[in-house]
Amino acid sequence: MKKFLSISTILIVEFLILGVCFQKVMSLCGVSKEDVHNAISTTVSAVQPIYETEMETISQIADGIDTDTSYKDLDFDTRYYPYYGMLSEKEQSLYKQIYYAVTNYKKEIIPCVNLSSEDAEKVMNAVLFDHPEIFWMGSGYQFTYSLADVFTLLTFSYSFSEEDLEAAKLQLEMTATEILNGAGNYATDLEKEQYVHDYIIDRASYNSYNVFEGQNLYSALVSGSTVCAGYSRAFQYIMTRLGIPTYYCVGTSEGDHAWNIISINGEYYNVDLTWDDTGNTTRYFNCSDADISSSHSRQGLSAYLPACNSSMVGETPSQIQEMYEPEAPISEIINMPPDRENSNSEIPDRPADFENVIFS
Repeated sequence: MKKFLSISTILIVEFLILGVCFQKVMSLCGVSKEDVHNAISTTVSAVQPIYETEMETISQIADGIDTDTSYKDLDFDTRYYPYYGMLSEKEQSLYKQIYYAVTNYKKEIIPCVNLSSEDAEKVMNAVLFDHPEIFWMGSGYQFTYSLADVFTLLTFSYSFSEEDLEAAKLQLEMTATEILNGAGNYATDLEKEQYVHDYIIDRASYNSYNVFEGQNLYSALVSGSTVCAGYSRAFQYIMTRLGIPTYYCVGTSEGDHAWNIISINGEYYNVDLTWDDTGNTTRYFNCSDADISSSHSRQGLSAYLPACNSSMVGETPSQIQEMYEPEAPISEIINMPPDRENSNSEIPDRPADFENVIFS
């Protein structure tokens, strides 16, 4: 608190010095002291309410005051929410506060900690990358800083009204339940992964014209018209609910792009539903980093996600059977297209009609 008050004191002193200088200049120009005094008084009267409001907000932040502190009891398992684990303790506090605010449809919050805009953006991305279930929250947020560079307000805007959100959640849950029930018919994580992968690809279509509305899982699972972010968040959401760690990964692939990293039997793999769908292939299913090094590059926090050193690209059904469930029939391991068995480990060229997309 003392730090904030000292900053404000300096600002006031500077303002008074400027006032004296201004008065001196005006007197040299023939303006009376009375007119100068009235002008300064008017300015002070206008600035005073702004100053008082700012100091009140700064006091709240400095004293750690928040009208709702329920978020402090939240906890996130970094096995499923890796971006949370990449943050400092201070940043994790804001992460919890943001998650709680968005899930409770709050329009604005006074941040519980003071962070630079760069660090605040990092925390916001961590929340959005870890939690595809908050599909009504995209890039609609704004940071407000005081004259003293204090993080005073975080404002949210949502893609669904509060009244429409409940119906949207119900629609999403109906589709999710159908997928989860279908995946429940399979015994292994690999089988479940293949089922969910194919289900989402069959249900959704890539639509470059839906680049802004297609950034969430709702666009893939309910609307059926999406882009890379929608495919990736839908896959992340369903696999996480199945208890299989699956992460949202962002980077570049001839433009901004998003895909997934999944943990199967202790090994990490890249999975790109967008490329599998648009290229009518399964060659982006469970790839190593080396497999896609010429086409995909991680960026930002995603660079700290686990390395993918294993690959199923080019493996025949019988080889995958041997790797994961030797005693099970091949047909129960993975339902591969006929041409998969003869595929090689090369990653095909990017489809010509695949346009650059953004992710939120």
